[in-house]
Amino acid sequence: MSQKLNRVPGGPVFKLVILALMILGMGLAGCSQDLPTQAPAGSTTSTTGVFHVDTVDDNVDFEFISSKNGDPEDPIEGPFAIRGRNVRYDAENSMLIVDLSVENMGDNTFEEGVTLTFLSLLPEGVTVLNPDNNENGNGAAINFEFENDDGQWTPGEESLLRETHFGVAEGTSIGFVARLDTGTGSGMGSIGGMVWNDENGDGIMDEGEAGVEGATLELSAEGMEAVTTLSGADGTYSFDDLASGFYMVEKKSGEGMVPTTSPRIYVILVAEDGTVSSFLAANFGCMDDTSSDKGSIGGMVFNDLDGNGVKDDGESGIAGIGVTLSGAFEDTAMTDDDGNYLFADLTMGAYTVVCDEVPDFKPTTLPKLQITLATGEVVDTANFGWMDDTSSDKGSIGGMVFNDLDGNGVKDDGESGIAGIGVTLSGAFEDTAMTDDDGNYLFADLTMGAYTVVCDEVPDFKPTTLPKLQITLATGEVVDTANFGWMDDTSGGKATIKGVVFNDLNGNKVMDEGEPGIEGLKVALDGTSSLLTTSDADGAYWFNELGMGEYKVRSTGPEGWVSTTGEELTIKIETADQVVDNAHFGWMEEGTGGDKAAIGGYVFNDLNGNKVMDQDEPIFTGITVTLSGDATATATTDDKGLYAFTDLSAGDYEVTCSPVDDHTTTTGAVLVVKVPTDVDVIEGVNFGWITGEGLLQ
Repeated sequence: MSQKLNRVPGGPVFKLVILALMILGMGLAGCSQDLPTQAPAGSTTSTTGVFHVDTVDDNVDFEFISSKNGDPEDPIEGPFAIRGRNVRYDAENSMLIVDLSVENMGDNTFEEGVTLTFLSLLPEGVTVLNPDNNENGNGAAINFEFENDDGQWTPGEESLLRETHFGVAEGTSIGFVARLDTGTGSGMGSIGGMVWNDENGDGIMDEGEAGVEGATLELSAEGMEAVTTLSGADGTYSFDDLASGFYMVEKKSGEGMVPTTSPRIYVILVAEDGTVSSFLAANFGCMDDTSSDKGSIGGMVFNDLDGNGVKDDGESGIAGIGVTLSGAFEDTAMTDDDGNYLFADLTMGAYTVVCDEVPDFKPTTLPKLQITLATGEVVDTANFGWMDDTSSDKGSIGGMVFNDLDGNGVKDDGESGIAGIGVTLSGAFEDTAMTDDDGNYLFADLTMGAYTVVCDEVPDFKPTTLPKLQITLATGEVVDTANFGWMDDTSGGKATIKGVVFNDLNGNKVMDEGEPGIEGLKVALDGTSSLLTTSDADGAYWFNELGMGEYKVRSTGPEGWVSTTGEELTIKIETADQVVDNAHFGWMEEGTGGDKAAIGGYVFNDLNGNKVMDQDEPIFTGITVTLSGDATATATTDDKGLYAFTDLSAGDYEVTCSPVDDHTTTTGAVLVVKVPTDVDVIEGVNFGWITGEGLLQ
């Protein structure tokens, strides 16, 4: 199962807290054998969900993706997605309003009658009113409609939005348990699952991996005596006839096998109208403890006397320092008397190793290591260097030279470092370094000041970030994100980006006939290539032989001039021979001509109702927009959905958008705009509209 949390600027985060709360019991700090009285923090996901809102606020979206519904009598096989859009609070009526929809992400088609049922509301006393069928409280159900109007829910189809009201006091944290089904079960609940032989140790039940017979499972709950059962011949087990409540299932050690998943799973069974929910996916993976595919990660925390990041002869280990392992297996360790630590019996997979801070010392290596362990691999060089921090004003600069597979200039998961690449530091201190096996480099023990960091070229690769960085280091500052991206230079790109830097005499952001170019201005290109050029006598500039990818083009204007078009453009090259010839930059002399300010924006179809004009959202043409205030005017959106008011002076204005037929505004139809000076260009005064009656209040 997967989940996605969307953080929206200005709004809280919806946290998915799941009915089956799988806690990693292997080395989890602060975790004991005592059964908690509430869901532990940091839980991962299972099949039926609860989501909570920390504070009630506007402009929050969320998405919950489930692999299978939790009702054993009549489940809907997944995955399916429950989405909440435009969450807002109606203070007058004490209502939290959520626009819900459901997408069929699986392969099956369902007939008319699919419903989303609210099984339980949190906290007690919260009510729900569904306007579609006027059902209130626990058990309220939404009968979803589908866009193809044939009464079927087909793969890839998302229902129409359904507005749902939750009665709750402002500021209260709420949530609900939801079930998607075509019927309901009855009677007492069950908790069950399977113990399987996780042959490759990845924690996932792969095809062909058999069940483990005779594994011991224990069920416990507060106030009840623990009971045990054994897994059957196919590895399955079940605890039946259970009342609602909070339970812990634990797989006991034995069978000559070691766990590859958490040995404990916490489960909440919910009761509704005499029916207790069941959870039948409490699965446990384990593997042969004598197999040769176990690896280890170890190393030393040492006193790096010369600060070079390498364990040299005579440099001793530091005892009693905590080291934390996370990833395919989680654990903590303390360094021994010689400064050594070890994590043994590890399965293959990706791990992160983090060293705790050493009091009164500063790092000379990166304190966090990313290690991908192969089957049976022994890594014994995961060392952490620290040196006496008696000069508290010393800082460091470090980062990674990495293979930027997608060319986006960001170190993403799965993009590895490049070893053996030279990095040069100059400025208040000068040094050179070579990247290690993981592509990392570090310049330590630096005084405050201005530095330049330059990455050597990587043979047969081209840069996706600037190969030269300018860094001003504050006293004691640690900069560990000075990364350099490179990608395979086999694309043979022939694309071109060009334009004109011009004198925008009327300030309308368009290069009109008679407006001259400006010679000698710097234009920079960043992206899969990083280049710098200067506009010619006609104001023209160009960048040739570009590969596919996303670029940013930046223009620098003359001193005392202001930009009318914006100083940066984002351009995406999607074909090998694409030519972009309209990347123009407008500048106008500050204080000349007067009345040169402008206000403009788009009128757009706000499909997701988030009040922001997202990529690929349609626009509306021919819509009248009115300006009032220190000047009055009208404009009509063009074929790009754009309107503009130009030749304005500084002052306060109101911009009003005429209604769009059969649509409701998401941004408001009247926006207040302040123009500070006679040369300001105020962009992004956009008006969003959405279809559907009553979707937005």
